[in-house]
Amino acid sequence: MRFELARLFLLERKQSDAFERRAADGSKLNREQWLREVFSQEIDFIHRKSERRFVPDQSRPKGEQRIVARIGRKTLSHENDPNDHLKEITREQWRACLVIIDPTSHDDGQKVAIETSSIVGSGFGNFESLITTINGHSPPEPFVIELHSITDQTTFWEYVDRHKGKITSIALEVVMPNMFGGSSSFEEDAKQLRDKEKARKIKETIENEDGLEPETERMRDAVSYATRGGGKVKAKAKGATPYDSTRDKKYIEADVDSENRDINQKTEAAIEAFNKDENEAVVEKEV
Repeated sequence: MRFELARLFLLERKQSDAFERRAADGSKLNREQWLREVFSQEIDFIHRKSERRFVPDQSRPKGEQRIVARIGRKTLSHENDPNDHLKEITREQWRACLVIIDPTSHDDGQKVAIETSSIVGSGFGNFESLITTINGHSPPEPFVIELHSITDQTTFWEYVDRHKGKITSIALEVVMPNMFGGSSSFEEDAKQLRDKEKARKIKETIENEDGLEPETERMRDAVSYATRGGGKVKAKAKGATPYDSTRDKKYIEADVDSENRDINQKTEAAIEAFNKDENEAVVEKEV
């Protein structure tokens, strides 16, 4: 069973609303508290002109701090009733994909794993439509969510190496830093734009028809930031297919016994795969 990994970036709204979501004591919610509040309720939304429903699972494994939920799609099943002369009947059916959200604020937190199931269409696409609905809540929520796939930065540098001297354009689109805790020059510049100019996104394109030299410290920092879920990277080279980081999405595989695929086993296997990926990310950072 495959899950796509994506990052949740929470951008604080410039002005608060008197009726925005708050803690029970009236204080402002931090990012983790707000995520837990928002994703603890059922949410109906539209994806590709069709109704969907987000439903949190309150019966998640004991001690599990992540948010376990499902996105469901209602369909009509046409069957024949064996107890009524095999007359045709129509009844509602719900099919769903599994979603696991890590709302915590550690360096690899605020991340989501979305089952890549065709049962409800694209899992990522459904979750993206859910985020659009949350961002459009009235009264406005205290945060805006930016959702980006986590991708493999090695493929970008392989593209650069393969077309050395022929790269004519590189485009970056990233959201403002709020959680990686990095101290690179790129992230520091982005933080300045966030704090002083109140920017939420940076879109930057560098071009040279005679060929760029992208192997710089700043570009490495920018690509690293984007591929960890901070945004997107595109590149063009003479005589070559353009590069797009969103084509190299990161996935995790959950080991599910196809002969005994009950719902608890499926959820526990997905959480185990999520744990493994986060542990590996911590090891890579330490190295």
